[in-house]
Amino acid sequence: MPIPTLPYVTAGQRATASDRNAVKDYLDYLLNPPAVSAYRSAATATISTASWSNAIGMETEDFDRDGMHDNATSNSRIVFQTAGRYQVTARMTFEPNATGFRACETRLNANGLYTGGSLMSEATAAAATAGKNTVLEQNWSRVFSAGDYIEMFAYQNSGGNLGLILGIRRTGIQAILIGTS
Repeated sequence: MPIPTLPYVTAGQRATASDRNAVKDYLDYLLNPPAVSAYRSAATATISTASWSNAIGMETEDFDRDGMHDNATSNSRIVFQTAGRYQVTARMTFEPNATGFRACETRLNANGLYTGGSLMSEATAAAATAGKNTVLEQNWSRVFSAGDYIEMFAYQNSGGNLGLILGIRRTGIQAILIGTS
């Protein structure tokens, strides 16, 4: 979705219907910029102890206004179709377990592998008290080129396998275009 351009109208010049439509397109774009919210909903992701996961897939979208996520193909990726600065929120919620710590990383162009691409953001926390979920959240902004993509990876060291909690606002990524640079 390219950023619409505004027409240049000089003093005394009458705005044409085309000019007014361009202004409307620009305002519509400002009110509904490229954005996505995708999350894990279908199957629990089991994270092995003391080992980084492969990229965490997200099978459901709350919204996707720029074709940034595919629920079936490479569903771990948020792909930036429109270049610009995005505000990104990545959240991961681990099942209750009071042992060890948890970590979440968001990586750029990692090809599904924790060792791939570049680290964009990370969050770590000690395990929550018994019976409580451990929630990790990352909030950051960055300029992305069209075609760049991000993925989330999980780590935990509870001594056994541990699952991620499913659902919107539990385990997923949101991104919204906030500027051009």
